[in-house]
Amino acid sequence: MRPVDLLDLIYIEEDSSNEDCPSIKQLPTSTRDELNVIAQWLDNNLRREYVQIYGDERSEVIMRSLQNLKDHQKSGSWGNEPLKSARYYGRASDAGVKKSTSARLQQIFERKANKMFMKASQTLGQSAGLAMRKNSSFGDILAAEEYGSDNDQELEKYLVLLLGLQKLLVWERQLLNDIIPSTRHNEVFSRLSQASIEMVVKDAEAITGRVLRSISRKEWSAALGIFSALKHVQILQPDIDKICDSAQRQQLSGVLSKLQQTGSKALEQFIDGVKNDAGGGGMVSMSSSTISYGGGSNVPKDATVYELTSNTIWFLEQLQEHCDTIGSILQLEQTYTNDLDRIASHKTVSVEQKNKALLGIYVRKVLGELNYTIATKSEQYNDVATKQLFKLNNTHYILKSLQRSNQIDIVALTEHDCEKRYQRMIQDLKKAYLSSWSKLLANIGPLEDLPRPVSGRVKDKERAIIKERFSSFNKELDEVVRTQRAVSVPDVLLREGIKRDNTEHIVPQYNAFFEIYSEVQFSKNPEKYVKYRPTDVTAMLNSFFDDTI
Repeated sequence: MRPVDLLDLIYIEEDSSNEDCPSIKQLPTSTRDELNVIAQWLDNNLRREYVQIYGDERSEVIMRSLQNLKDHQKSGSWGNEPLKSARYYGRASDAGVKKSTSARLQQIFERKANKMFMKASQTLGQSAGLAMRKNSSFGDILAAEEYGSDNDQELEKYLVLLLGLQKLLVWERQLLNDIIPSTRHNEVFSRLSQASIEMVVKDAEAITGRVLRSISRKEWSAALGIFSALKHVQILQPDIDKICDSAQRQQLSGVLSKLQQTGSKALEQFIDGVKNDAGGGGMVSMSSSTISYGGGSNVPKDATVYELTSNTIWFLEQLQEHCDTIGSILQLEQTYTNDLDRIASHKTVSVEQKNKALLGIYVRKVLGELNYTIATKSEQYNDVATKQLFKLNNTHYILKSLQRSNQIDIVALTEHDCEKRYQRMIQDLKKAYLSSWSKLLANIGPLEDLPRPVSGRVKDKERAIIKERFSSFNKELDEVVRTQRAVSVPDVLLREGIKRDNTEHIVPQYNAFFEIYSEVQFSKNPEKYVKYRPTDVTAMLNSFFDDTI
């Protein structure tokens, strides 16, 4: 079969399992009847070598058709072929219209998923809970706008190859039913399908091998592609099961197995990547189109959100699109099923929630490693305040991201107080940050420990104390302002909240000190020591986190 004919067969509107396919009709009924008579005669007369001949000939036809499709995929025209015939769609306006391969595949798998959803709904009913949920967001690796990486294109081509194999096997099964005696069906179908099934299994092994090499280089978009491919192969599996016997189904299960193993390895290595960054191993540089982990494990100079944090959260958010697929991977891991059993012993986890809970367990593990890495990385800063601001920036970013993406609800299935725990962490970090002012505030208090002026005067030996207190406060404040102007707090509400807390914490204490000692005659040059009024200190505190001032 020519590639364009096979692609037309793949992209027709009808259900892929429909036996009334246009290509099947290419062999007239009279011809099939005659071949059936011949086959019956051969079988009855013990000339059963025809079974081997027929199986080998048809096997070669399938292999040539698939190889031609693979060669066509390597050509420059791949991905933008116009549909050849309007009769496949029943509307002349649809003929010859160019549509990207990604968009066509997206439509195919949406229809298959919707049919599976409808069938499951009718069988199980809404009350039982459904593992397969209707999902119209099939724009993952098949979204034409975001498509681009070599691994993703390779996976897309492989999905088309699987669809092509499924169509060809439907065709061959129909021919077999019409031509070969029923007692020989399984034997012949096994012979004619074996080579092509072995080819797609071998191709899956080659593709997953390349993906694993990409993952070893910390290119995590390849992992997302695997999850998407696995989801679509799972959707396609029922159609293949209809036409294959147990032997072929067992062979083809190798495709699912390789994809699942690769997905599991990707999830495991991602956790290791977050963990290893704490030791300086370097994590990742991501974007929506490509994800590439680089070396640089140094923290940002301005203590803003660490690249590891934003990239990890980005990756976790992408996993939500593959919740059921990842659930099917994690349920094969003993540690995850043990965690799920412990959760189920304390609360009811429905069938529909099972995959979400498994993903929640995984996300919780990643966040645990991320929190540890952030704490470890904060030690690279020299001053306490910047350490706390770095941790505060990152912890706040994690919580807000989890809330924005609704991922907090997934984690809550496994840790009900996750949100409150992060809120407590943020409050504790704010307190730890405010405590960093203790050195500065020690210069202006406690007031009861300082000399008490009488009629605006202090004793001669006490003047030096007042001079030293003002001088040390000014020096410390100048240093803190210089340091914290260079710090970045990206979130507006967090930034303004910290400034407000600083003002409320420091200005009243300085104001009390200032009112008592600013007019005391403790120096011939008081302006040298009384440099800042309380309003000046307020303005300086409000200049924090802005190095343009």
